[in-house]
Amino acid sequence: MDYYADMHIEIDGNTNVYTAHETAHQVKDLMLHSGLHIKDTLIHVEPYMDDQKCGKYI
Repeated sequence: MDYYADMHIEIDGNTNVYTAHETAHQVKDLMLHSGLHIKDTLIHVEPYMDDQKCGKYI
């Protein structure tokens, strides 16, 4: 049985779009080659929120 994954990753809000996009691809590649039978995954990039700014994007 194959699986589809949908996940959110948090990246420093000061990171440029190119780097955030590359990081998302790295996470996706790790998931697809993890041996967990993941057929495809959708990675959502979110700005990192610390505990003091919880609920507000940086």
